[in-house]
Formats: sequence, structure tokens, C-alpha cells
Amino acid sequence: MTEKGTRTAGEQRELISELIKLSLFFSSEFQKRRPCEDISSIIINRTSMWEIIGLKGSDDEKAFTGDLSVLYRKTASSSEFEKEGLALLLPHMDDFAVSSTAWEKKVLAKYDDSCFRYDPPADSRPANHCNFHITNYISPKSILKEEAYLVSRFIRLMDGSGAKFGFDTLRTGTWLNSVPQWLRFFPGEWIENMLDPVTEIGGNLGSWGQILTARKTFNFRSGEYIREHLEMQFKPRTSWCSFESMKTHLRKSFA
Repeated sequence: MTEKGTRTAGEQRELISELIKLSLFFSSEFQKRRPCEDISSIIINRTSMWEIIGLKGSDDEKAFTGDLSVLYRKTASSSEFEKEGLALLLPHMDDFAVSSTAWEKKVLAKYDDSCFRYDPPADSRPANHCNFHITNYISPKSILKEEAYLVSRFIRLMDGSGAKFGFDTLRTGTWLNSVPQWLRFFPGEWIENMLDPVTEIGGNLGSWGQILTARKTFNFRSGEYIREHLEMQFKPRTSWCSFESMKTHLRKSFA
């Protein structure tokens, strides 16, 4: 029995197969633009295919990517690589479904009943900056539509990180910083501090997370955009603002 609104077993298989097809097509087309970059490197470092499937950093990732690299040299086009690559991986789809589900559970466990988690202090950032990460902890609902929930988690994030590490400034880099629905939760200071969009494509979910819907099914609209333009529709951007201005904005806008 599947809980109402959650992803079905069929949608799980569809997510993985569509993710594989898009990732292989993208990798092939990207390699044409960057002929100095090996196809294996592109698949591993510029797509989130293996991360979402749950094999990132594993021996299976290396083995499957090696097989795909051999196949790539035998195919005549990106479409053929996509088709033949899916056929190569299709017998492993049930295993991929299991590993993907395990990966999701492992990710959620890091978030401690919240859509946010934060990093400890690092030399690469100002000492007072709380660098946070985002997940849709309440799937199949959307965190962008559940205003009271999102506001409460922002307050929890600021209060908890401030008490533990003395942070007083929020910071994150994400594709959501290009989405108006997300930006309405932030004060003008956040918009003013926004850095330029990142056009270079990496394999992290800070870029590729947009191919997942709130129900964690495949986002076909986003996938088609990436396929057509070979870039992200919503490009990652980094910004920051003080806890004080954030709390003031949340009180005024979402009281």
C-alpha cells in the first residue's frame, strides 16, 4: 500500500529511467562542447545520476560508468548513447530502486525533522555565517507552499545555529535562489547580496535538485529545458543576510 500522494513504485522506476536518459544525453552533448573532458568524468562530476540512484562513490558507480564509457565510444550520436545506455542499465533497475530509496532515507536522517541543516564553521566562510542546506522533508507537500512550516524551520535554524556556534548570518548557494516563490521568504538584504548565477554545471543537487518535483518524481518540464538548452533553467546563486533582518522580514510578512 502506498501512502496517498507519495511516489508509487512505477513512478520510482520512471524517475530513475528518465534520470538516466537525461544524464546520458546531457553528458554526450556536453562532451562535444568540452572534448578535452572525458565522458566518465562528465557523468560522475556533472550529473547527479549516481547520487540520486544511491551509488555515488561506490564500486558500482565506477563499474557502470566504465561500461558506459566503452559504450559511448561505439555510439554515433547522443540519442543513440541515451538509448543504448538505458538498455545497458535497465537490468539493474530494481537494484537502483532499492539503492535510491536507501539514499533518500539517509539524506533525510541528516536533517533531524527539518527541511534545513547547517554546516559547522569552516575557514572558507566568514566565522559568523550559517551555511545551510535544503531538502523537501515534507514530501509530497512542497516546502514553498507550506508557509508556516518553512517559517518555523527558518526560526529553528537560526536559533539553533546561533546558540551552538554564535552564527548571526544566514547563507546558502542553491538553484532556489533563482525562484521567486523562494525569494519571498527573504528580506531585501538577501537580494542585495545575491552573487551572479553559476553557469558552470556541477553534479550536486544545488543544481540538479530542480529535476525532482515536490513528490520526488521526475520533473519533466525541467528535464526538457536541460535537454534543449544544455543548462539549468534555475541557476544556482549564493546569498546571505543577517538573522535580525531575516526574522524581522518573517514576522512582518508571515505573521
